[in-house]
Amino acid sequence: MSAKVEDSVLDGGLNALRANASQLFLSTIEPTTFAEAVSFAIGNADYGPGGIFVDPPAPWAPNGRKLTSITMVGTVTSHAMVNWWALCSPTGLLVHGTIAAPRVMIESSFEFVPVVIGMPKGV
Repeated sequence: MSAKVEDSVLDGGLNALRANASQLFLSTIEPTTFAEAVSFAIGNADYGPGGIFVDPPAPWAPNGRKLTSITMVGTVTSHAMVNWWALCSPTGLLVHGTIAAPRVMIESSFEFVPVVIGMPKGV
């Protein structure tokens, strides 16, 4: 038996992410906790709660809901290969993923393309 999740439920989760995501961390190693996201970071940006996702959840093709972040600009703290990104609240890891095209950070600042977080309605 399969189930479909209604937009209001998906939007509840996405709105929690939208309200709480405030920091972006870039790292060479996968962060699985907030402490790891902070300690593994070779780059970061801080926008304050609600500053990363400014628009409300929207339809996500083929059948779901999504949030799209702003383009984030941050500071490079160590010159190394970036493989992972993490979005955090001031106290916790919220979502993380791999960098589509890993590269060595050699600049003193970075621009991070918008992140799309999608949630399917069901199977």
